[in-house]
Amino acid sequence: MPSAPTVLPRPDRAAPVPAGRPAAPALPGPVRRPGHPDRSRHQLVGHLLDGTCRTGDVPWIAARLGLPVHGRYTVVALAGGSAAARIAARTLVEGPAHWHTTASGAYGIVGGTAPLRPDPLPPGVRLGVGLGARGLARVAQDRRRADLALAVGGAGVVRLGEHLPAALVAGDHELGTLLALRVLGPVLATGDEAEVLLRTLETWLDADGSTRTCADRLGCHRNTVTNRLHRIERLTGHRVDRPRDVVELALALARARSGPLPPAAATTGP
Repeated sequence: MPSAPTVLPRPDRAAPVPAGRPAAPALPGPVRRPGHPDRSRHQLVGHLLDGTCRTGDVPWIAARLGLPVHGRYTVVALAGGSAAARIAARTLVEGPAHWHTTASGAYGIVGGTAPLRPDPLPPGVRLGVGLGARGLARVAQDRRRADLALAVGGAGVVRLGEHLPAALVAGDHELGTLLALRVLGPVLATGDEAEVLLRTLETWLDADGSTRTCADRLGCHRNTVTNRLHRIERLTGHRVDRPRDVVELALALARARSGPLPPAAATTGP
Protein backbone atom coordinates (compact mmCIF):
# COMPACT_ATOMS: atom_id res chain seq x y z
CA MET A 1 0.00 0.00 0.00
CA PRO A 2 1.20 3.56 -0.64
CA SER A 3 3.15 5.03 2.24
CA ALA A 4 3.89 8.56 1.09
CA PRO A 5 0.99 11.03 1.41
CA THR A 6 -0.72 11.70 -1.89
CA VAL A 7 -2.68 14.91 -2.35
CA LEU A 8 -5.26 14.63 -5.07
CA PRO A 9 -5.86 17.83 -7.06
CA ARG A 10 -9.24 19.47 -6.63
CA PRO A 11 -11.31 19.37 -9.79
CA ASP A 12 -13.00 22.73 -9.34
CA ARG A 13 -10.86 25.48 -7.89
CA ALA A 14 -7.96 26.14 -5.58
CA ALA A 15 -8.72 26.44 -1.88
CA PRO A 16 -8.69 30.01 -0.51
CA VAL A 17 -5.51 31.10 1.24
CA PRO A 18 -6.03 32.38 4.82
CA ALA A 19 -5.13 36.03 5.34
CA GLY A 20 -1.55 36.62 6.39
CA ARG A 21 -0.33 33.22 5.18
CA PRO A 22 1.76 32.99 2.03
CA ALA A 23 0.31 30.91 -0.74
CA ALA A 24 1.85 27.49 -1.30
CA PRO A 25 3.75 27.06 -4.54
CA ALA A 26 1.57 25.82 -7.37
CA LEU A 27 1.92 22.16 -8.26
CA PRO A 28 3.29 21.55 -11.74
CA GLY A 29 1.00 20.24 -14.46
CA PRO A 30 -2.55 21.04 -15.52
CA VAL A 31 -5.54 21.00 -13.20
CA ARG A 32 -7.26 17.65 -13.35
CA ARG A 33 -10.99 17.66 -14.00
CA PRO A 34 -13.49 15.14 -12.65
CA GLY A 35 -13.36 12.00 -14.70
CA HIS A 36 -9.85 12.68 -16.02
CA PRO A 37 -7.88 9.39 -15.94
CA ASP A 38 -5.06 10.81 -13.79
CA ARG A 39 -5.60 8.23 -11.09
CA SER A 40 -6.51 4.57 -11.66
CA ARG A 41 -9.35 3.03 -9.69
CA HIS A 42 -6.78 0.84 -7.93
CA GLN A 43 -4.86 3.92 -6.79
CA LEU A 44 -8.00 5.67 -5.59
CA VAL A 45 -9.01 2.66 -3.50
CA GLY A 46 -5.49 2.62 -2.07
CA HIS A 47 -5.70 6.30 -1.12
CA LEU A 48 -8.94 5.64 0.76
CA LEU A 49 -7.48 2.65 2.57
CA ASP A 50 -4.28 4.34 3.74
CA GLY A 51 -5.86 7.73 4.42
CA THR A 52 -3.54 9.69 2.11
CA CYS A 53 -6.29 11.65 0.40
CA ARG A 54 -7.76 14.92 1.64
CA THR A 55 -11.25 14.86 3.08
CA GLY A 56 -12.31 17.33 0.41
CA ASP A 57 -11.32 14.87 -2.30
CA VAL A 58 -13.51 12.06 -0.98
CA PRO A 59 -16.64 13.13 -2.93
CA TRP A 60 -14.58 13.15 -6.14
CA ILE A 61 -13.20 9.68 -5.41
CA ALA A 62 -16.69 8.45 -4.52
CA ALA A 63 -17.97 9.66 -7.87
CA ARG A 64 -15.11 7.96 -9.70
CA LEU A 65 -15.76 4.67 -7.89
CA GLY A 66 -19.55 4.93 -7.97
CA LEU A 67 -19.87 4.79 -4.20
CA PRO A 68 -22.00 6.87 -1.80
CA VAL A 69 -19.91 9.23 0.31
CA HIS A 70 -21.82 8.58 3.52
CA GLY A 71 -22.54 4.88 3.11
CA ARG A 72 -21.70 2.14 5.57
CA TYR A 73 -18.50 0.26 4.72
CA THR A 74 -16.41 -2.56 6.17
CA VAL A 75 -12.82 -3.35 5.25
CA VAL A 76 -11.63 -6.92 4.88
CA ALA A 77 -7.95 -7.88 4.81
CA LEU A 78 -6.48 -10.98 3.18
CA ALA A 79 -3.07 -12.34 4.14
CA GLY A 80 -1.11 -15.56 3.83
CA GLY A 81 -1.22 -18.21 1.15
CA SER A 82 -0.30 -17.64 -2.46
CA ALA A 83 -1.41 -14.71 -4.60
CA ALA A 84 -3.73 -17.05 -6.51
CA ALA A 85 -5.21 -18.34 -3.25
CA ARG A 86 -5.89 -14.80 -2.03
CA ILE A 87 -7.63 -13.96 -5.30
CA ALA A 88 -9.77 -17.08 -4.91
CA ALA A 89 -10.60 -16.07 -1.33
CA ARG A 90 -12.25 -12.89 -2.58
CA THR A 91 -15.25 -14.94 -3.70
CA LEU A 92 -16.16 -15.48 -0.04
CA VAL A 93 -17.15 -11.81 0.22
CA GLU A 94 -20.77 -11.47 -0.77
CA GLY A 95 -21.71 -8.43 -2.79
CA PRO A 96 -19.49 -5.99 -4.70
CA ALA A 97 -16.14 -4.99 -3.25
CA HIS A 98 -13.38 -2.61 -4.33
CA TRP A 99 -10.00 -4.33 -3.93
CA HIS A 100 -6.48 -3.07 -3.51
CA THR A 101 -3.64 -5.58 -3.73
CA THR A 102 -0.26 -5.34 -2.01
CA ALA A 103 2.87 -7.45 -2.18
CA SER A 104 1.71 -9.72 0.65
CA GLY A 105 -2.06 -9.38 0.76
CA ALA A 106 -5.14 -7.52 -0.32
CA TYR A 107 -7.78 -5.20 1.11
CA GLY A 108 -11.40 -4.90 0.09
CA ILE A 109 -13.86 -2.07 0.73
CA VAL A 110 -17.23 -3.77 1.11
CA GLY A 111 -20.63 -2.17 1.51
CA GLY A 112 -22.48 -2.86 4.75
CA THR A 113 -21.21 -5.39 7.28
CA ALA A 114 -19.20 -7.53 4.84
CA PRO A 115 -21.33 -10.69 4.78
CA LEU A 116 -19.24 -13.77 4.01
CA ARG A 117 -20.14 -17.07 2.43
CA PRO A 118 -19.59 -20.08 4.73
CA ASP A 119 -17.15 -21.69 2.29
CA PRO A 120 -13.69 -22.59 3.62
CA LEU A 121 -10.77 -20.30 2.86
CA PRO A 122 -8.07 -21.52 0.48
CA PRO A 123 -5.07 -23.13 2.23
CA GLY A 124 -2.89 -20.70 4.16
CA VAL A 125 -5.15 -17.68 3.66
CA ARG A 126 -6.43 -15.64 6.60
CA LEU A 127 -9.20 -13.06 6.41
CA GLY A 128 -9.59 -10.19 8.88
CA VAL A 129 -12.78 -8.15 9.13
CA GLY A 130 -12.90 -4.65 10.61
CA LEU A 131 -15.67 -3.20 12.75
CA GLY A 132 -17.19 -1.13 9.96
CA ALA A 133 -17.27 2.61 9.42
CA ARG A 134 -19.80 5.23 8.39
CA GLY A 135 -18.56 7.10 5.32
CA LEU A 136 -15.69 6.70 2.88
CA ALA A 137 -13.61 9.21 4.84
CA ARG A 138 -13.32 6.65 7.69
CA VAL A 139 -12.35 3.66 5.58
CA ALA A 140 -8.67 4.03 6.57
CA GLN A 141 -9.62 3.61 10.23
CA ASP A 142 -11.42 0.36 9.49
CA ARG A 143 -8.47 -0.85 7.41
CA ARG A 144 -6.31 -0.55 10.53
CA ARG A 145 -8.93 -2.52 12.44
CA ALA A 146 -8.92 -5.26 9.79
CA ASP A 147 -5.13 -5.45 10.21
CA LEU A 148 -5.63 -5.68 13.96
CA ALA A 149 -8.05 -8.56 13.46
CA LEU A 150 -5.32 -10.47 11.64
CA ALA A 151 -2.86 -9.63 14.41
CA VAL A 152 -4.99 -10.94 17.28
CA GLY A 153 -6.89 -13.77 15.65
CA GLY A 154 -5.93 -17.26 14.64
CA ALA A 155 -6.42 -19.08 11.37
CA GLY A 156 -9.36 -18.63 9.05
CA VAL A 157 -11.83 -15.76 9.27
CA VAL A 158 -11.26 -13.32 12.14
CA ARG A 159 -13.87 -10.67 12.90
CA LEU A 160 -12.43 -8.00 15.17
CA GLY A 161 -15.75 -7.60 16.95
CA GLU A 162 -15.35 -11.14 18.31
CA HIS A 163 -11.85 -10.45 19.70
CA LEU A 164 -12.20 -7.08 21.41
CA PRO A 165 -10.32 -7.98 24.63
CA ALA A 166 -7.32 -9.16 22.62
CA ALA A 167 -7.62 -6.12 20.36
CA LEU A 168 -7.66 -3.87 23.41
CA VAL A 169 -4.26 -5.04 24.62
CA ALA A 170 -2.84 -5.31 21.11
CA GLY A 171 -3.94 -1.77 20.31
CA ASP A 172 -1.37 -0.44 22.77
CA HIS A 173 1.38 -3.00 22.47
CA GLU A 174 3.54 -1.55 25.24
CA LEU A 175 0.76 -1.41 27.83
CA GLY A 176 -0.51 -4.84 26.84
CA THR A 177 2.96 -6.28 27.25
CA LEU A 178 3.37 -4.58 30.63
CA LEU A 179 0.05 -5.99 31.82
CA ALA A 180 0.94 -9.52 30.70
CA LEU A 181 4.32 -9.43 32.41
CA ARG A 182 3.02 -7.98 35.65
CA VAL A 183 0.07 -10.37 35.93
CA LEU A 184 1.43 -13.56 34.38
CA GLY A 185 5.16 -13.04 34.84
CA PRO A 186 5.40 -15.49 37.77
CA VAL A 187 3.52 -18.11 35.74
CA LEU A 188 5.78 -17.64 32.72
CA ALA A 189 8.80 -18.05 35.01
CA THR A 190 7.80 -21.62 35.90
CA GLY A 191 9.32 -22.97 32.69
CA ASP A 192 7.72 -26.14 31.35
CA GLU A 193 4.78 -25.78 33.74
CA ALA A 194 3.82 -22.40 32.25
CA GLU A 195 2.14 -23.75 29.11
CA VAL A 196 0.06 -26.23 31.11
CA LEU A 197 -1.15 -23.49 33.44
CA LEU A 198 -1.86 -21.03 30.63
CA ARG A 199 -3.74 -23.63 28.60
CA THR A 200 -5.80 -24.55 31.66
CA LEU A 201 -6.65 -20.90 32.32
CA GLU A 202 -7.50 -20.36 28.66
CA THR A 203 -9.76 -23.42 28.53
CA TRP A 204 -11.43 -22.49 31.82
CA LEU A 205 -12.21 -19.00 30.51
CA ASP A 206 -13.58 -20.44 27.26
CA ALA A 207 -15.75 -22.77 29.34
CA ASP A 208 -17.30 -19.76 31.14
CA GLY A 209 -15.62 -20.73 34.39
CA SER A 210 -16.98 -24.28 34.45
CA THR A 211 -14.42 -26.60 36.04
CA ARG A 212 -16.25 -29.69 34.77
CA THR A 213 -16.37 -28.48 31.16
CA CYS A 214 -12.75 -27.40 31.35
CA ALA A 215 -11.72 -30.84 32.65
CA ASP A 216 -13.66 -32.59 29.87
CA ARG A 217 -11.99 -30.47 27.19
CA LEU A 218 -8.52 -31.02 28.65
CA GLY A 219 -9.08 -34.72 29.28
CA CYS A 220 -8.26 -34.58 32.98
CA HIS A 221 -10.02 -34.76 36.36
CA ARG A 222 -11.89 -31.77 37.82
CA ASN A 223 -9.55 -31.77 40.80
CA THR A 224 -6.61 -31.37 38.44
CA VAL A 225 -8.19 -28.23 36.97
CA THR A 226 -8.92 -26.89 40.45
CA ASN A 227 -5.35 -27.51 41.58
CA ARG A 228 -3.93 -25.73 38.53
CA LEU A 229 -6.20 -22.73 39.05
CA HIS A 230 -5.11 -22.55 42.70
CA ARG A 231 -1.51 -22.69 41.53
CA ILE A 232 -2.17 -19.72 39.24
CA GLU A 233 -3.76 -17.86 42.13
CA ARG A 234 -0.75 -18.43 44.37
CA LEU A 235 1.70 -17.34 41.66
CA THR A 236 -0.14 -14.23 40.50
CA GLY A 237 -2.04 -13.09 43.57
CA HIS A 238 -5.18 -12.97 41.38
CA ARG A 239 -8.20 -14.99 42.47
CA VAL A 240 -10.38 -16.69 39.86
CA ASP A 241 -13.51 -16.03 41.96
CA ARG A 242 -12.96 -12.27 41.97
CA PRO A 243 -14.35 -10.60 38.78
CA ARG A 244 -11.78 -7.79 38.60
CA ASP A 245 -8.93 -10.27 38.90
CA VAL A 246 -10.45 -12.49 36.21
CA VAL A 247 -10.63 -9.51 33.84
CA GLU A 248 -6.92 -8.80 34.35
CA LEU A 249 -6.03 -12.47 33.93
CA ALA A 250 -8.04 -12.68 30.70
CA LEU A 251 -6.49 -9.53 29.21
CA ALA A 252 -2.99 -10.59 30.22
CA LEU A 253 -3.56 -14.01 28.71
CA ALA A 254 -4.80 -12.45 25.46
CA ARG A 255 -1.53 -10.52 25.16
CA ALA A 256 0.58 -13.53 26.09
CA ARG A 257 -1.11 -15.58 23.36
CA SER A 258 -0.71 -12.86 20.71
CA GLY A 259 3.08 -13.15 20.45
CA PRO A 260 6.39 -13.52 22.30
CA LEU A 261 6.92 -11.42 25.41
CA PRO A 262 10.23 -9.69 26.15
CA PRO A 263 12.07 -10.14 29.45
CA ALA A 264 10.32 -8.30 32.26
CA ALA A 265 13.23 -5.90 32.74
CA ALA A 266 13.02 -4.74 29.11
CA THR A 267 9.52 -3.42 29.70
CA THR A 268 9.20 -2.52 33.35
CA GLY A 269 12.61 -0.86 33.62
CA PRO A 270 14.72 -0.60 36.79
